[in-house]
Amino acid sequence: MRFIALFVASLATAFVQAASAQEIPTRVGRLAYTQGSVSVYQDPELGWDKAYMNTPITSENSIWTERGARAEMRVGGIAVRLDGETQIDVSRLDDDDFDAGVQRGSVNVRVRYKQRNDHVTFSTPHALFMLETDGRYRIDVDDERDESRLTVFGGYAFMEGPSGRIAIEPGRTVVVSGSGQHALDRARETPFDKWAAVRDQQWQDSNSRRYVSSDMTGYEELDRYGTWAQDADYGNVWYPSRVASGWAPYRDGHWTHVRPWGWTWVDDQPWGYAPSHYGRWVQVRDRWAWAPGGVRERPVWAPALVGWIGGTGISIGVSSAPVGWYPLAPWERYDPWYRSSPTYLTRVNRIVVDRAPRGWQGRGDDWRRWNRDRGATIVNRDVFVNRGRVQNSFVRVAPEVIRQAPVVSGAQVVQQLPQRNELLRYHQTNDARAPAPTVMRQRQQSAAPQPSAPGIIVQQQPHQQQQAGQIVRPEFRRRGNAPTMMAPAPAGQ
Repeated sequence: MRFIALFVASLATAFVQAASAQEIPTRVGRLAYTQGSVSVYQDPELGWDKAYMNTPITSENSIWTERGARAEMRVGGIAVRLDGETQIDVSRLDDDDFDAGVQRGSVNVRVRYKQRNDHVTFSTPHALFMLETDGRYRIDVDDERDESRLTVFGGYAFMEGPSGRIAIEPGRTVVVSGSGQHALDRARETPFDKWAAVRDQQWQDSNSRRYVSSDMTGYEELDRYGTWAQDADYGNVWYPSRVASGWAPYRDGHWTHVRPWGWTWVDDQPWGYAPSHYGRWVQVRDRWAWAPGGVRERPVWAPALVGWIGGTGISIGVSSAPVGWYPLAPWERYDPWYRSSPTYLTRVNRIVVDRAPRGWQGRGDDWRRWNRDRGATIVNRDVFVNRGRVQNSFVRVAPEVIRQAPVVSGAQVVQQLPQRNELLRYHQTNDARAPAPTVMRQRQQSAAPQPSAPGIIVQQQPHQQQQAGQIVRPEFRRRGNAPTMMAPAPAGQ
């Protein structure tokens, strides 16, 4: 009977794991800062690409900085900063796990507001580092010396390598060599760490934490670029301070394709990440305001909270078929254009308030159409699929054309756009720089760390040398028994 009970329990666990694997992630990172030449890898069809501020970062994405460059990625309460000539491969990023591999270079990590079920792990060619608590950490991978280092400035971490698991306390550095040996030293700050500390101060002093969850990626930019106010209908709302005349949400940026969601908005404004991927927009006294909803522990990310208009039912005299969208209001449900579960739909639409705003009576217009009539943006299809800047390319049309345009589902719009495997021909011009192959010396086979339990990433394989003009293939290893994905990237730099 005990065997049967264990067997049934294992089946139930497997079922839950399978269901969870199919759930769309609700937590996504953000490329928050770039200085110098920075590249991202997001799709095997497109390879390495130029990095843009506010680019979403998710599982099986990579970031590379050239010499002298720096970059910062944020996801909720985690900030990951890259020094020059550094590569990280994000193997898994979902509601509970952030697992990344550091191939080379230096990464400064700040962890805040870590919850009990959150896992933050970084693997290197020599060891696995588990960041257990809020704190400040640095991870270095030195190709020439064939070693990895974890420095703990504040917090608590474990290192798992060939010699087992070792606790690393604040003020200490552990050095792991290619031979599998390790040594402890005292922590030493670098100029890179001091730069990261200055960036942290901006985050720590953010007033916006009073109005949104600390797990909302991108909230730290809101203080510098807008003001908060209380609204009787929508609660706390945020007003952008400096926007151009005629501006509307989802008009200053471009569309790109991000797996697994598909078409995703990338905003050009420094503050544009959170208001583009959470909450709703509304006009309050003829001024655009962002309503994030209640302060929840884990807000749900979406690629763009928009409705769609046009399709084949609109003609505006452009050379290719038009694509139109508008910001969803608090009373409008979000309709995804990608596969999602009922649970996801419920969570992403919790903000919906299905009632007329105060003061609407007697105005003579339909309050449900406010955002569509006043905030619709239309571009031709080529601008959309070529990641063209919408601000420079949107088509100005008469208000009556917008009012008469049919509302269509996101799925209908996506059907008329190129599929993922067709995008390469649209994005052939690419000035991104890919990382060169690693030069790390051959290590003993025994140096590879072994996992202590299923579901832990143990190693990221270094780049393989390819002939000029071919590709360098970073390898992503995910938790559990998920298959390894080989990610192509252009070489020959």
